[in-house]
Amino acid sequence: AGGGSGVLATQVRVHCADAAKPHTWWDGEPFGAVILDVPCSGSGIVRTHPEVKLRHTAASVAALRQVQLQLLRGIWPLLRDGGELLYSTCSVLAEENASVVQAFAAEAAEAAAGVSLAALAPPQGEGVSCAASAEGITFFPSAIHQGGFVALLRKESGAKAPTARQRTLPNRGERAARKLDGQPARARVRVRRRKRAART
Repeated sequence: AGGGSGVLATQVRVHCADAAKPHTWWDGEPFGAVILDVPCSGSGIVRTHPEVKLRHTAASVAALRQVQLQLLRGIWPLLRDGGELLYSTCSVLAEENASVVQAFAAEAAEAAAGVSLAALAPPQGEGVSCAASAEGITFFPSAIHQGGFVALLRKESGAKAPTARQRTLPNRGERAARKLDGQPARARVRVRRRKRAART
């Protein structure tokens, strides 16, 4: 990158892989930030995808919840101390949102994995429909946006540091649905690594 000192360069590498199995692709270098956009029921986008109401049942939502927890367990160890993970869904169901964040935070506390929930300020403005809680912000469908959920999890200093082939959080014997409708458990994951560019 040209310019002067203080210019930040961003390294981007694209992996098509199972986010629940980072040992198959992670190089062991921790990330400073992760956006984990997990598979969900899509209950917040019924307005444009009405078929969602016919596609999911209580059982399929329960299976999705296990996939969401599995993905959090798999990705969390990849964060460095002080790193942040933004968990997001396009669902308005607590089972996929606040309940997942609560369950994961409880597991992390037991495993000394250093999870803290960062307070998020709900956006303001005409037409915005949302509700903030200790776990995150739920957006309800409105005239200007669809529904969904976001939560910001921060990794505290002193958390256990895994290697590239270790996971900090145990599965606890839960048989998370690794496949849903015949598809592997995958999520859209965006990670960010930045380093200061050399002076030119």
